[in-house]
Amino acid sequence: MQRDMMQLEAKAAGRSDLPARFMCAISLEVMKDPVMCRNGHNFERTALGAWVRGHGSCPTCRVEIPSVADLFPNLALREEIAERCAERQEPGSPEPDLVGASSSVAEPSASSGQRVLFVDSRTGNLLTFTPRPGGLLQYSVNGSNPRPPFRSLLFEGQTIHFLDIHKSAALPMNGWSSVVGQMLELASEVGIRPIVQFIDPETKNELAFTAVGDGFMQYTVNGTERPPFRQMLFEGARVRFPDIDRSATLPTNAWDYVLEELLQLVRLAGVQPAVQFTDPETTNELTFTTTAMPEGSLHYTVNGKDPRPPFRQLWFEGSKVKFSDIERSATLPNTDWSFVVEQMLLLAKACGVEPMVRFTDPETKNKLAFKAISDGCLQYTVNGTDPRPPFRQLRFDEGKVKFLDINRSATLPTRETYKVCRQLMSLGKLAGL
Repeated sequence: MQRDMMQLEAKAAGRSDLPARFMCAISLEVMKDPVMCRNGHNFERTALGAWVRGHGSCPTCRVEIPSVADLFPNLALREEIAERCAERQEPGSPEPDLVGASSSVAEPSASSGQRVLFVDSRTGNLLTFTPRPGGLLQYSVNGSNPRPPFRSLLFEGQTIHFLDIHKSAALPMNGWSSVVGQMLELASEVGIRPIVQFIDPETKNELAFTAVGDGFMQYTVNGTERPPFRQMLFEGARVRFPDIDRSATLPTNAWDYVLEELLQLVRLAGVQPAVQFTDPETTNELTFTTTAMPEGSLHYTVNGKDPRPPFRQLWFEGSKVKFSDIERSATLPNTDWSFVVEQMLLLAKACGVEPMVRFTDPETKNKLAFKAISDGCLQYTVNGTDPRPPFRQLRFDEGKVKFLDINRSATLPTRETYKVCRQLMSLGKLAGL
């Protein structure tokens, strides 16, 4: 960070009428929405937010910042920057009439023309991706040191490859799901076709998937093309493409990353995914998909027909998954159930259904219900009311689950303990913990 401060001073020196304190020490650019840590160090909101998600502390003084919600807007500095830049018409500066606007934390959105920022979990560097003319993307490292523009973007588990410039980056530990979506949108904005790649553990073949337009996807097997398809069915560790009568097995390592990347690529392509499993109690085959009407709903069929009503409530309770608003339920499969939980959570997220994980604390007899909320947090209620504060830190310890940042804990159920733990971890991952 000291090197970045030297670069900051050098950059500000070229703008004699702009003080160095107007510049963000992370992005090395004039701040539009300055926020500060508890010790008063100022940074651009999106830059510090990305840094915090990767490091959890201020890059200057190292004071702990548990969440991007703990960033304080510096409205006085924002107004001063806006006024000074308006006087000199500094390109890209905030408009004076925007000063004092809502300071709520917002994720970078490719569709709004903003950059995508995240901390490389392998190197700890802050990477900033921006579109470039000619259908290219480019990124800088720690606000400077730009890499060459590229037009090839490949996701492989936790790693993103930029093949044409022989570079790569590791997705952040926290909030990586949002970063995948932002990178896919940014690539789509400039006309780049992203690729999701993995090794099928059964065949040892290398599979590479991409969107090909008109609501189709296509994949190659060791470089050989398969026919385009528009049906993708997740069935435990298997993913099937019924309209071309093909299938593949998800990898055993980093399968959750691959699953998320595939599902986000599917949505980008306009292909409708489905999740299927067999209820071990009834032996019925259940197939879940999103539905357009009513908006924000899921529905399922039994044995390929017999459709059930759309639902908006999805509750995981150990081996059971309940659809309370239509008074239905199902039993998770005995094998590959962890795949099914992740797949159902991601399918719910895609259409706006709010999933929950529920269990009864055997010590207090209280019924606890957990859900993901904004800003990368989880929250739970006790007995359907009494909400506890949002939290980001989840630890399992000898039959207990502890929420360290709010100084609370609960006792896990004695039956199906592992299932409840996995469901809570999957829900936390969905929230970006």
